[in-house]
Amino acid sequence: MLHFFRHTVYKHFHFVVLCLLYLIFSSVAGNAEEQSALLDYIQISEGFIWSSGDNIPFWMWANQNGRVSMEKSSVFGRLKTGKKRKNSDSPVVFYGLDATLNHDPGNNIILTDAYAGISYGGLQLHAGKKAEFFGLADTLLTAGPVVYSRNAPTIPKIALSTDGYIELNDWLAFNAYLAHGWFGDENYVKDAYLHQKFLYLRYGDTNPDSGFNIFAGMHDLAVWGGRNRVTGEQYPSSFSDFWRVFWWQTQSGGSHGTEQNTIGDHRGSIEYMLQLKGKQHDWLIYASTLFEDQSGLNLLRWNDYFAGVSYINKGTSGVLKRVNVEYFDTRNQGPNPSEPDNYFNNYMYLSGWTYEGFGIGHPFIRFTAGDNYQYTAQNKIRAINTGALFHFSRIFNPYVRLAYIENYGYINDLLLPEERIKTFSFDIINTSFLSNGWILKQEFGFDTGKNAHESIGGALTISKKIF
Repeated sequence: MLHFFRHTVYKHFHFVVLCLLYLIFSSVAGNAEEQSALLDYIQISEGFIWSSGDNIPFWMWANQNGRVSMEKSSVFGRLKTGKKRKNSDSPVVFYGLDATLNHDPGNNIILTDAYAGISYGGLQLHAGKKAEFFGLADTLLTAGPVVYSRNAPTIPKIALSTDGYIELNDWLAFNAYLAHGWFGDENYVKDAYLHQKFLYLRYGDTNPDSGFNIFAGMHDLAVWGGRNRVTGEQYPSSFSDFWRVFWWQTQSGGSHGTEQNTIGDHRGSIEYMLQLKGKQHDWLIYASTLFEDQSGLNLLRWNDYFAGVSYINKGTSGVLKRVNVEYFDTRNQGPNPSEPDNYFNNYMYLSGWTYEGFGIGHPFIRFTAGDNYQYTAQNKIRAINTGALFHFSRIFNPYVRLAYIENYGYINDLLLPEERIKTFSFDIINTSFLSNGWILKQEFGFDTGKNAHESIGGALTISKKIF
């Protein structure tokens, strides 16, 4: 009996903690007029995810910032709170916490957000783990973007950026970002650094309900520095090496710790988007190409690309609120067939473009695990993704997704035609907005196809917005 009692308390420990937090915050908040000056929002959730097989259906774990296991069912609790950025003529502090407690033998806690920052004069600086969206794509329905999606757990970093787009004149604006991050110990190269920067330009009228906008930009990322887990070799990691990474330069005095004559492992995307704006609806048309190191930077060569189109209903009528279609093709692996790029793989940084076992780039590119935190990207794919968001009532608001993904393997291990993996992934999420700030989310998904891991799964989450 004592053992059963201890096991039961342990199993539901996170639920007990969330109940206590709810009571504490409810007593402090009271109602909207009594909100704490230190917090702008508090939301707590409790839920579970189950699967019929050894794998969770794709859409149930993809683009969840690593909160959901790819392999096992779970019971979880979640707390989101913080203070948002506000427009002000004086410096403004903002911060956030998004913590998920998964029931497992260690009561594993995942911090999606744990950051603090300050914004002033159109600029912002933040440090910590912060879920962010990068790239020119449909921010709500996209399965990507290509090089940095919402798939992997958030990487701790220090980032300096503009606070959105800064206008240079009535028709031209820019959005810029520079970050230094840390990959940590769970990589083939321990304690490697992340270098990240982007620059996007926007041309067109700022009126949200008429005219058009043209966007274009480049997103550059690199893994550099760190120590090889097996050989103990220390890769270039000084401050002067940082500037060489920034400018894609070689190491002074030789090529030690370099690839393709540049320090670290570089990759990125060149991106474009056209936004057509109307009073009742908008259209988004976007496309991007990939590059590894300095190959693929020719703006006129589209060997591998990601493209999409979205319709956005901004009016109050109609049940269809948003629909998106995307196509993704990486079968060419760069502009030079004799020297393929091998996207997201690297001969020095053998964890590839991953963080804590999750792919950082587009989730359609899957990774196979090896020893010593080695991961290999199955990067030759062709895929199409569709998604639609409907609104019928406060109770029935389905979000439907369907993807078809063909996996051809990768350049050093191509799959024969009969071995290729062809996967159909379906998912539907319904969000019900109940009274008094309660939200009930129901999800059902399945994977099927040729040579694919077949699975069926579901999830149920109950949330409470305290304020």
